[in-house]
Amino acid sequence: MKVNNIYTFLLFFVIYGFNAWSLVLEDLPKEKLEKLLVGKTVGFYIGSFDPIHKGHEQVIASALKHKVDYIIIYPAWGGDKYKNRTDIKTRLNMLRALYKKDPRVITTKLPPVELQKRLTKKSCKKVSGRPAVQPFFDAEYVGILGSDAALSMAEDSKKRSVFMRGIQISEKHAHSTIGGIMALPVHEFIVFIREGDNIDILNNRIGSRPFTSVALQDYKGISSTKVRKDNKEKNDISGLVSPQVIEIIKKNKLYT
Repeated sequence: MKVNNIYTFLLFFVIYGFNAWSLVLEDLPKEKLEKLLVGKTVGFYIGSFDPIHKGHEQVIASALKHKVDYIIIYPAWGGDKYKNRTDIKTRLNMLRALYKKDPRVITTKLPPVELQKRLTKKSCKKVSGRPAVQPFFDAEYVGILGSDAALSMAEDSKKRSVFMRGIQISEKHAHSTIGGIMALPVHEFIVFIREGDNIDILNNRIGSRPFTSVALQDYKGISSTKVRKDNKEKNDISGLVSPQVIEIIKKNKLYT
């Protein structure tokens, strides 16, 4: 399903014109979205991105180079007890500042339930005993994640049973991180190996679904936690995050 990147760029410009760069999901009429995604491979990359750093950027660039035609970068919404995140609007502003001129990157402010409605349709199948969805437009969704997330599911069948399985989102999870995790039906993954992680135990599969592993070449020790810590300690973070993100961090006085 992978197509030549040049063709992807040309198709985008035919549909939207040479002055249209940013791909914002909710701004695309259904017929234009169909023209864009029909028969394509679409990466789904969900995370806190608090902030998005150069390691994330390398993952996105590598996925677009090797496997996917488009990539949805989806900041985790919240509704869980594990993290106090920066406001989602601010994190989306970071993403759009970075990728406003890349027609292969899709961003959205839609909550999980609306994201699912936009990109999937109901299926007659069930997943883990619950109603499921299937892709619109004959698109194929590929999950993108780090090796730490993949390893966390090695012995956690409950987590695997919902992770990117395309389960119809209930009202309970309509605006939560869990809803985002369940939203799209992913049939395979790209796992990016973090420094020090050994994923041999997974045998190139997450449950029944296969994955391709890619070793990160640069920014191996980087994390959003490190960025926040260094910024709080007034250390230089220019080697960790791009200038567009630094500008938003300073403007909003984040991580101080």
